[in-house]
Order: sequence, then structure tokens, then C-alpha cells
Amino acid sequence: VWVQTYRRPREVVACVESLRGAGLPITVIHPADERHGVAGTTTLALPHEWSHRGAGPPRALAGLMATALGHDFMVIVEDDARIRNPKGIMMLVEGLFSYPRLATLQVRSAFPLSTTHHQMLTSEIEKYGAMGIIFAVHLGSYHEVGGFDPKLTRLEDVDLGIRLKVAGYYLGSHHGVKASHQNYSAGGLSVLEARGTEDKGLNKKR
Repeated sequence: VWVQTYRRPREVVACVESLRGAGLPITVIHPADERHGVAGTTTLALPHEWSHRGAGPPRALAGLMATALGHDFMVIVEDDARIRNPKGIMMLVEGLFSYPRLATLQVRSAFPLSTTHHQMLTSEIEKYGAMGIIFAVHLGSYHEVGGFDPKLTRLEDVDLGIRLKVAGYYLGSHHGVKASHQNYSAGGLSVLEARGTEDKGLNKKR
């Protein structure tokens, strides 16, 4: 399990505590100039040139390191996620390997059902391949399409999802893991809003 953090030491401690019992080793990826160590975890610093550039770099680094360690999969968790049934993380992993051509499996319930944007956001996730704040990735298919692009500060999951779909893979969601997104805000709607801003070329290229 790879936890990416954005200068939020309290958040990452609470996130890791919620993951205890998942039965998987946990690595916290932090900016180069900070260290957010949590007992019982491994810490990994981003290269200086990759620090403070959004979600693309830490997720790309997680993919590189998980592969170097000989893993078949990785589970990505943002630091403001809280998992209520940590053993459910293994349900993501088991589900990932249960279906042919399934490349990713995300926790769909991580987005608050009470928000008025929930239904629209869910449809955008399904259409464009966003993977949210907790998801498992099959590393074979991940590397086949080039993995996360570290140059993208946002929409790196959409970019990867589109490439996986073009390659004939499926993206799934799992309702078995109970989780919440503590700092959910309009920023979480980047799938809806940012396609026309910093990543204008995404749709043209894909």
C-alpha cells in the first residue's frame, strides 16, 4: 500500500492507522524536504524535481518502486482517506486478479454520497477512468501502457485510465471497502473541471 501525502502529517498518521490490519506493507511517499514517518511503515522521499507537483509524481514513483520490489500490484491511498474495514483492501486485490483484463479496481464509496455532485462525479469516473483516492492497480497492464505520467499535476488517473481502456482493459469499482474522503471539496471535481485547463491536450492525445 502506497500512501501519498501533501504536507499533512496529521492526516497521514490517521490514514495509516485506519489501514492497520490490511495485512499489506505500507509505504508513505512524502515531499523531498519533509518527512512524515509513521511507526510500522516505510518512508520514501520524492526526488526534488518531482516534489510539490501534485499527484502524478508520487503515484509514478510508487509504480516504479512496487515493480522494483517484484510486486504484481499496488494499492494507492491518498492521505486524507479513512478506511473503515482495512481487511477490505485485500478484497480489492483479490477482485483485481479475479477477472481477465481488469486493470484497476477502485473504492467507489470513497466519495461522499451526500454531495449534490456525487451522481455526476460517479458518471465521470466511469466514463473517463478516474480511480479516486483508493484503488488497486495490476502492474502488468499498468506498465504495458506506460504507467502514471509524472509530468501531470492533476488528472494523472484519468490519463492512465484512458490509455488502459484504449488498450482493451477494464476499470472496476468495489463497494466492499468502506471508506471516506476527509477533505472532500470542489477540488475533488477536477475530473469535471480541469479537462479544459492545464491538461487541455489530454483529450486530443487520447
